[in-house]
Amino acid sequence: MIETILLAIWWAGRKGYPLAGLKRAKLLYPAYLLELCTIAFQVCVFCGVYTFIPYAPILKTSYMLALALPLIGYRLWDAGLLSAGCVFLGSFLNNLVMGLNGGKMPVFPTLSYLTGYVNSRNLNLGGGIHVLGDGATRLKVLTDYIDIGYSVLSIGDVLVRVMGFLAVYATLRHFAQKAASKELG
Repeated sequence: MIETILLAIWWAGRKGYPLAGLKRAKLLYPAYLLELCTIAFQVCVFCGVYTFIPYAPILKTSYMLALALPLIGYRLWDAGLLSAGCVFLGSFLNNLVMGLNGGKMPVFPTLSYLTGYVNSRNLNLGGGIHVLGDGATRLKVLTDYIDIGYSVLSIGDVLVRVMGFLAVYATLRHFAQKAASKELG
């Protein structure tokens, strides 16, 4: 999700929000820590170490909870409601396509083959939910086909990642508005 966070930081910078809010926003710190864990997991997969793959669902859930912290703690209700809607819709779409494909999420890697992130050995490890998609795959438009080289995402995954964008962007906006109100008052 690092690209989502970087996009939020870039967008906030374009809007003129000071990036110093990243340091002041203590409620974002757990998300930073979990992002470092995610990067470490990704590096392990690239190096052929698949030991941590079974723990990925725990990391994902923890990350989502960590992203909720600033939304709730700083009372960013609009961003929180939109985030919840995107997570709900994204999860629904992912569960829909999995339900139509025998409880598995079909994956159509392209770039990830070239980067070495996906190979036949790591795709079906540990009885996970991912399987290589084929001609029999139903509702292909909702499967994992958005390949960014170190992850293959579905439209549902992209919607879930909106929460990360909004958590960071809304937090930076919050701290910018807070600083502006201090200057006026």
